[in-house]
Amino acid sequence: MVGAIWIVVLLIVILIFPISFYVRNLQKRFNKLVAENRDSQELISNMKDLLQRKSQRSDADRGYWEAVAVEREQRRLATELHDDTVQRMVAVRFKLEQLLDYPNHPRVSQEVEDLRREIDQIIATLRFLINNQIQPRFQQHSLEYLVKELAEKLGTLHHQEIKLETVSPERAFTIEPPVKQELYYMVHELVHNSLKSSTGFQIIIRMTWGKVLTLWVGDNGQGLGRGRGYGIGMLSLQERAKKINATIDFEKVTRGLSVTIRLPEQQSITEHEGH
Repeated sequence: MVGAIWIVVLLIVILIFPISFYVRNLQKRFNKLVAENRDSQELISNMKDLLQRKSQRSDADRGYWEAVAVEREQRRLATELHDDTVQRMVAVRFKLEQLLDYPNHPRVSQEVEDLRREIDQIIATLRFLINNQIQPRFQQHSLEYLVKELAEKLGTLHHQEIKLETVSPERAFTIEPPVKQELYYMVHELVHNSLKSSTGFQIIIRMTWGKVLTLWVGDNGQGLGRGRGYGIGMLSLQERAKKINATIDFEKVTRGLSVTIRLPEQQSITEHEGH
């Protein structure tokens, strides 16, 4: 009996050592796998950081080169405007001045003088655009004053009545010069489009002040799709509106076309610019 017990004890001892050795190996392999997994996760994390930094650098580089390309194109256009367009307009102005040396009907002389002044203003505007500067008039005058002046000038040049109606002028709010410039050129483009393509005889500009400035330009000529479509001018209007966070809507009416520009109030103080 005693011998059998010792045999069992001996067998247990013999089995314990391999089992314990196997368990220790399993523990080592487990620890190794945990360490390798930790290293892998760290490597993956480092790779993600590296790729993110590389992506950020790529975006920055792309933005830089896009800005460089835009600047180069602006310089090219500025050079062409100065060396070609401005010089040609100076030559046209000189020719107009020569016409005044001939005997003319007083009305013809006045028309020539008006055209000469208009060319002078266009040349001055181009020079501000070439230098990427805001024209002083957008800093000195209110939007209502500028649009009224535009309506009178274009009406005189084209011998057509252009009416400006102002609603709630006492609620007018301040508009920064760059935004005012964009709005002015949007109105200018719309009126010019009506004069050129509408074949109508009436143009109305309605300026309504409130929490939102609403500029409505309408004519009684032909609408879109009848010799009048979405060209470069319309695309330019949409780009200008987006630039100043305004909205623009084109509405087909029974006769003619109406366009509405809406600009939310950007400042809470009343407009008090000079007139």
